[in-house]
Amino acid sequence: MRIMLVGPAFDIAGASLNLLRIADILAEAGHTLSVAAMERTQGSLRQAYLDRGIPVLDVFSARDFDLVLCNMIMTGTFVERIARRVPVIWWIRECRIGTALIAQQPVLGEAFGHARRIVFQSRYIRDQIYSRQLRQVPADRVRIVPQGILVPQSFTRPVRSSRSLVVSAGTLTRRKRPRDVFDAVAALDRDDTQLVAVGKIQSVHASVPAMVERSPRRFRLTGELPREDCYGWIAEADVVAHAAADESQPNVLIEAALAGTPIAASHLPVLEECGWVDGENCLLHEVGDVKALATNIARLLDDREFARQLAVRAGETVCPRFAMPLFRQRLLDLIEDAAGS
Repeated sequence: MRIMLVGPAFDIAGASLNLLRIADILAEAGHTLSVAAMERTQGSLRQAYLDRGIPVLDVFSARDFDLVLCNMIMTGTFVERIARRVPVIWWIRECRIGTALIAQQPVLGEAFGHARRIVFQSRYIRDQIYSRQLRQVPADRVRIVPQGILVPQSFTRPVRSSRSLVVSAGTLTRRKRPRDVFDAVAALDRDDTQLVAVGKIQSVHASVPAMVERSPRRFRLTGELPREDCYGWIAEADVVAHAAADESQPNVLIEAALAGTPIAASHLPVLEECGWVDGENCLLHEVGDVKALATNIARLLDDREFARQLAVRAGETVCPRFAMPLFRQRLLDLIEDAAGS
């Protein structure tokens, strides 16, 4: 089958990496693929597709393909334009920010009536976030497919410069609240603890780079890194800290669990469906509660046996839920269903 993959950008970010994983599965299954980005067309992942022999198209006709898979809410403008000419799967990965974008750009909401299949990563996102947009959409056109996570088999652990290492991974945006993690580690007031934030710097509070400038041995911003290097930091960390205010399926928590790294994260409603339980396989704090986040990080650093037990149970939680063989079969079934219906 000739399949076109469309995303908003080629940046190294969770949703974009998820699309690359989908490309690998579809190519392995014998489908002929092409890919395009709607906005930032020169990001780091562009070369990753070319290295796989997948053409990157700047201009194309939907009629040249049997199926189009659009990744993320911002591709809704494209879904609305082409869905009458070719079957479209619209894979929506955003939580509340998605409905905020729809309010700003109503044309995104119109796409719900045109996509052949709409995919969410959890029932919570479908039922609690996008219920209004789905009112007129037949239930059989909506699918729940948790994204499978494949971690690098080969990676290099970085050389740490402190006894204790806290890592935050993901694009640095206000929505991810990186400042909370910086403030929490600062509140620990420990010279032997370093925070390393891995990810593209998009929009952060001015206090974050100021902390790095004042205390470069305690705080570090790496910027965007290759996936293997990012996972190396996650695997080397004593704690992975994640303070986001809005998430759909945070890959970094799954990656930390697969690496055996203890997790301190914000308590978001969607996490329960993903299997995260405070005190059983992670430590959770209410969004914006920096003091609680600092307490959780300190507990994981100071009680290594407790942290190890949480990490073991986290691995037991994510392995069956986000296993790639299960995701592969769900994806291939989805492709056949959308193309044949």
